[in-house]
Amino acid sequence: MNFEPDDIAELRTALTRKERELREAHHRIANSLQLACGFLERQGRGFDDPAVREAFTMAAARLKAVGKVHRHLYTHSADSQVDLKPFLADFCPEIAESTGLECSIDAESVIVPGEVAQDLAIVINELCLNAAKHGYAGKGGGRVCIRCRREEAHLRLVVADGGLGLPDNFSPSRGRGLGLSVIRAITRQLGGRFDASSESGARFTLTIPLAQLSRSLA
Repeated sequence: MNFEPDDIAELRTALTRKERELREAHHRIANSLQLACGFLERQGRGFDDPAVREAFTMAAARLKAVGKVHRHLYTHSADSQVDLKPFLADFCPEIAESTGLECSIDAESVIVPGEVAQDLAIVINELCLNAAKHGYAGKGGGRVCIRCRREEAHLRLVVADGGLGLPDNFSPSRGRGLGLSVIRAITRQLGGRFDASSESGARFTLTIPLAQLSRSLA
């Protein structure tokens, strides 16, 4: 197919317009998330019940994390594939800021679809929120270690803390919290397995078949 100069100019104009609209949509989403987060924080402070205030605080923290994930992924929006090593290295400071925990990362260079990178970031955020709330009882000053590596035919994500550990009867398949429900949904979507154990703290492992990621990249 041959394009005339005028046709090429029109295509470039249309592309520029679409890029501008995408940037504007991104800013609107970011502003809306920030406003909603502020609203939840203000509403929560208006309740006397500590449990209700904590629920609002956790909801605001999750919404703030969604905004950070959105902003982080937007920087990779030109690519359909994301390298997990720099992606998670850049995401780690965001986790430290939102949870108050010291965060360390050990990630290999593994290429995954952008949607998978987003899912992994959400899982990491939920587990770090859990560590801050339960592992360190909301006192701050704790540490969380994130490890993401290729092991044989799988991608294995490990999030571990040095906190109080898990209850004796804890099961990741039966936990009723919103965070665990989200993680289980993501695990099913990725065709993976989610495990938990207490090893000098809580240790959570998400294992995903690399074949599943290959199908997503195809």
